[in-house]
Amino acid sequence: MENTAMKIRQGMQCCLFVIVLGQIAWSDLLSNGDFKANANAYVDSPGYSGEAGNPSTITNWDAFSFPGGQAKFGINGDDVSFAPVNQRGPSDHQGNTFPFIENTGVGTGLLQQTLPSMNTGSKYLMTFQAASRVGDASKGYVQVSDADTLFLRVNISPPNDQFRLYSRSFVSPNAFSGVPFIQLVNDKGNSTMNFAMVSVTAIPEPSSILIFSSLLSGFWLRRSRQNVRTV
Repeated sequence: MENTAMKIRQGMQCCLFVIVLGQIAWSDLLSNGDFKANANAYVDSPGYSGEAGNPSTITNWDAFSFPGGQAKFGINGDDVSFAPVNQRGPSDHQGNTFPFIENTGVGTGLLQQTLPSMNTGSKYLMTFQAASRVGDASKGYVQVSDADTLFLRVNISPPNDQFRLYSRSFVSPNAFSGVPFIQLVNDKGNSTMNFAMVSVTAIPEPSSILIFSSLLSGFWLRRSRQNVRTV
């Protein structure tokens, strides 16, 4: 009985160690990158923000339209409370909950979120999915920058049949001008672009991986010695 209890306790400690390691090494800098937060409050079709009882903004994201407010923003996908759930997306939304940026004129619409927890001189991985509305040929980009420096820009001309995955790494500069931010941009007039599963995660340095690996090895060595004593 005592041996069983010890094995259970050691197993739980190991699981906790791995969870903490994952959170430290791969924590997401973004909030609501899956766009599920408050999505069920979108009750009116086709999902425009601020219309007919829908939330006025997309949670954790700021919306901008240039010039003259010619873009509309909203949410579609599996977590909204109207049907059909996909009215401004590709032919197959693949189970995503996603924002749409609908340019009704020649201007540019974008969603932006600040990244206050980003560190200088560090390596990051940005991933996202993008698609065009059925029948549209939208184009745009996703970028990370501060007030003066562009860290990374990924230009996209997404398909309108399904979401496509994009993944790029970058290194932040050694100093920031203000707080860094990420922008999701539709810069083609009279078109609608969709984004989903957006994330910016820190890539651990090799030295950090070595330290964590050493700690994990020490943990398993200690456990093995304890098991030998109890045999």
